Amino acid sequence: MDEAGYIGDYEAGRMNDFLQGMYDESGVDVRFIFARDIPGDLESFALQRARQLGVGRATDKRGLLFVYDVAGQRMRVEVGPGLEGIFTDGFVGFLMREQTAAFFAAGNRHLGLKSTLDVVNYRLREASLGGTYDPRAVAYIKNSVRLAEGAGANTRADAERGRDLQARRIEVASADVRARFGPQPTAAAAHARYLEALRDGFFQPDLPLYTTGTQAVLRGFPTAPPFAQFILLSEYGQQFTVVEHGDVAILFFTTTPLVSAHLFRRSPAGWQLDIASEIRDTREFVASAYTWTMVPSGDEYSLAFADLLADYGATRLPAGAGYRQTPTRFLRPARGDNRPLPTRVRHALPPPFAPASSAGDLSLLLPVVASHSEDLGYPTQTINRLAVRRLLVARSYDALDTLLAAYADSVQRDYRLEYRLFDAYAAFDVAVPSLEPLLSEWVQQRPTSAAAHLARATFFRASGWKARGGKETGETSRRQFHEMEDFFGRASADLAAAVRLEPNSLVAYRQLMDIATTRADRAACRQLLDRGLKIQPYSFLLRATYMHSLLPRWGGSHDAMAKFAQESAPYADRNPRIRALRGFVDWDLGDKLEDAGHKAQAAVAFKRAIGFGNFWQFRLQRGTLYARSDQNKEAFEDLNSVLAQYPQHSGALYWRSMVEYDLGRESSDEASGAYYSQAYTDIELAVALDPTDDYYQRQLAFIRKYLPEFEPPARP
Repeated sequence: MDEAGYIGDYEAGRMNDFLQGMYDESGVDVRFIFARDIPGDLESFALQRARQLGVGRATDKRGLLFVYDVAGQRMRVEVGPGLEGIFTDGFVGFLMREQTAAFFAAGNRHLGLKSTLDVVNYRLREASLGGTYDPRAVAYIKNSVRLAEGAGANTRADAERGRDLQARRIEVASADVRARFGPQPTAAAAHARYLEALRDGFFQPDLPLYTTGTQAVLRGFPTAPPFAQFILLSEYGQQFTVVEHGDVAILFFTTTPLVSAHLFRRSPAGWQLDIASEIRDTREFVASAYTWTMVPSGDEYSLAFADLLADYGATRLPAGAGYRQTPTRFLRPARGDNRPLPTRVRHALPPPFAPASSAGDLSLLLPVVASHSEDLGYPTQTINRLAVRRLLVARSYDALDTLLAAYADSVQRDYRLEYRLFDAYAAFDVAVPSLEPLLSEWVQQRPTSAAAHLARATFFRASGWKARGGKETGETSRRQFHEMEDFFGRASADLAAAVRLEPNSLVAYRQLMDIATTRADRAACRQLLDRGLKIQPYSFLLRATYMHSLLPRWGGSHDAMAKFAQESAPYADRNPRIRALRGFVDWDLGDKLEDAGHKAQAAVAFKRAIGFGNFWQFRLQRGTLYARSDQNKEAFEDLNSVLAQYPQHSGALYWRSMVEYDLGRESSDEASGAYYSQAYTDIELAVALDPTDDYYQRQLAFIRKYLPEFEPPARP
């Protein structure tokens, strides 16, 4: 009850939703009163209002009443007899003094209320599972609150506490403290050191134990002693499992279902706790059998650990104001403690199912289509471009901003994920006119979104190439070139805006290189390459794009290409894919030989190119050569290799569909059915990826006419 207008209607709505959820979950009646001015004794006022409101009357005296005197900045908590064993005077007084009162005094009402409710709710949940305080955890905490007898506590939200909390935002750790709480050799050691910092009161946000993003979060939400204590009480002594994937790790608990997972990142100095990513990648719930879930945000963590998660059914949220967009499924580590809470309002719980069939979709990742999860050091699992495009069609601009920012951030840390970033933007690399108003709406609604400008630039660039057409220069009209340049100009404007908003945008530099290549501006290409490599020096795709600018058809030479491959060679020790740059000269020679009708010599040149690295572009060129030469088995093998690396390459899907049709005609009835089914599936996907391509449309019409019985089920 906000009798003083202290928190406003929106915050009151959020509180009421949360309190209703606590009631549904635990059967505890929790109320808040914000009174304008309380003359006289606060305890008497609180007792009187508790009786008037009947707090706990319908819940077997299991009730809590929080009273805040706005004018006097005083607080009182009345604890019903049914809860005295859980919420004692000592604990409640400490909670009010150090947590809630301090936040109110500092002016951060939302965080004060949220942290208070989270702490109260955790104690109720622990009790519902039959849990008691682990004596080891209590002993671990210095100056811990002893659970005394009593049933009420009050405090004053004075300015001194507010100043203390504000000071924590800017407090700088000493050199000794920073050395003590720095990155650790293992994720488990980093977690142990985190608990040690909380125990000993080292709440400084700049501890090197935390990632840079976490330090920023802790400045905005400084840790207070009761919150630190409850982290200790809930985590110390619990058993856990740590899973590492490259430079990221997840820690999940195996002896408590109440505590969400921790995320860690390995820096050159060691493992750091990444609370900022935990906030993005987990959600907490009330009124549900499961109290938290992982979120498939699309960032490096959700991609790396998708295969660990199991689906524990749909989330069920009470309707009402205050709930932000939340996941629709409970996704938790299958090997963790996943005991459901015995909630007061019960729902039938479906059995969990393994993530193999669902995690990829939820994280917008495609399933792995090859037996190996890596190729030339890169993960073969990549982004589902159609799923990203569906987000645009649904006007889910917030989700797109979050997703694309997460991929951009991941690539700056790990070059091996660059395909996922560029494949995500490839969702917009299609000249479908209906996409333009959506992209422009995204830019208009979020003018400071670099992702929105990059997405629209990608569309404009694709529209430019579509306007030009695929014929030779002599067969292309001035009007077509003019239209192409117009689209490229619009793309360049968006790319320039994106660079102003996000100077570290690898996507912008790569697209600007592509446009500069069409103008034979190799100096600009080199400048753009150098800028990009300062951000991610081990990028292969930036180098491959620059290599195209050195092709003779764009005014370059094979000598220049060979020199650039040699210049890049030292970086191949860390990124072996860079060795494939040495194959680009043979790839271009093979292309020229094929155009001249020397197919056998072209195949030899393509084989030499592949010898430098099993790069999909080399395989695609040889696969199409084989297909045009009626060497269908050899073509099928090469195209399969392409699609294992690049599963949504529309051109490879188109060519494989034609090869599969021919193989079906050459095979027995049983084998032909499998080829025909896959041919239909491949060309349908190619058309879905690029419905503007006339060749794809003609192949789909042919397959539909002659193989109607092999039509695949409708795509979701």
